[in-house]
Amino acid sequence: MGAETAVDAVEVAIRILEDDPTFDAGHGSVLTEEMTVEVDAMIMDGHTLESGAVAAVTAVIIQKGDVLQVLTILDMILLVQWAMDSSGRLACATSTGGISLKMPGRVGDSPLIGCGGYANKEGAVSTTGHGESIMKSDAG
Repeated sequence: MGAETAVDAVEVAIRILEDDPTFDAGHGSVLTEEMTVEVDAMIMDGHTLESGAVAAVTAVIIQKGDVLQVLTILDMILLVQWAMDSSGRLACATSTGGISLKMPGRVGDSPLIGCGGYANKEGAVSTTGHGESIMKSDAG
């Protein structure tokens, strides 16, 4: 699985990291209060500023030809990564399985463009963390 652009590279990295249950996303996602899994994610092309995000996702339905396929969270791609391609273009992506025993439907900072991550022509960053604690802190 090769990567030709920065966006391709973050997607490849995310696929690898989401398959590793060590990380809090994909196979490593934690359970909500109701013992379900919900994920938040974003991806952004720093050159074009095109971006996309999902929040509180439990499954995805895609169409391949005439067949509809349901992808559960364990099949989904995305995690935390950024990359620069050979043309100097940057991209970032962030995904999380959330915090343990979160309320169902809770959306943190990860899928918010500019909060969970941001990329432009000068830089790319993933800044997700324990959003609730960070948002409640008094920065002075």
